Amino acid sequence: FAGFLSIASISTIFFVYINSVLLGIFLPPEYVGYYRAASSLVAGIVGFFSVSSTIFLSIFAKIGKSQLDDTFSKTFRYLSILSIPTTFGLIILGKYFLKLFFGDSYLPAAPILYVLSFIIFPTIATVLFLTAFSAKGKPQILAKLILITSAINLVLTISLILILKQFSYLLATTGAGISLLVSWIIYLLMANYYSKKEIKLKMDLTHLINPLISSIFMSFALLFYIYFVKDMALLTGLIAILLAMLVYFFFLFILKELTKKDFSVLKLIFSR
Repeated sequence: FAGFLSIASISTIFFVYINSVLLGIFLPPEYVGYYRAASSLVAGIVGFFSVSSTIFLSIFAKIGKSQLDDTFSKTFRYLSILSIPTTFGLIILGKYFLKLFFGDSYLPAAPILYVLSFIIFPTIATVLFLTAFSAKGKPQILAKLILITSAINLVLTISLILILKQFSYLLATTGAGISLLVSWIIYLLMANYYSKKEIKLKMDLTHLINPLISSIFMSFALLFYIYFVKDMALLTGLIAILLAMLVYFFFLFILKELTKKDFSVLKLIFSR
């Protein structure tokens, strides 16, 4: 059991960081820096959400099969509520985060960040599957899957870099991000397939609808705010994030997706 978890962990690290190595082989160093800046922002967000997987692991290990479906579905719903608006927000505010944390010289990394932002949901959902498999004593399945998708990522990244660098180095660097995104989506789809087959769990995609709708309204509010603010500084940036949260949760309430009980659950997750 521990051995399979170690394989999964090592493979995940390889899966995430191999693109930086490949970019260093084929492209000038500054483009590796752009990729690392964008990926570090996304990795920080993913790590923030994924840390709760240990909580879910202990829950899954203790409940019976009759309760597992319901618990998995609720957890997937909460992760969707949190991760989807984060993706939209990062796409809209991404260049401001790059400027804040890395400086103006890293603004060319914005297109890479836009692509990598879409990795947030599939990564977090995959972590949930890994947690469920591990809790039920079957981590070897996803450990094998990540080895397969790492190979896919390797071939796809090299191919896209070699093809796209003929047009521009920045486009080739963005291609490495596209490769990583495609690989995570493949990993998630295979994880969902084997989850249905082995432990009778699957993603309920209806949980994505209301967060997507609310995130679209949130995005319009953010773009409207940015249009009038023009110069985004630390204070105005914090106001933008607060505005986004208020609009997003307002529409979740309007759509009857979120209740007071849900707020209590989310508060419990973050307090851990």
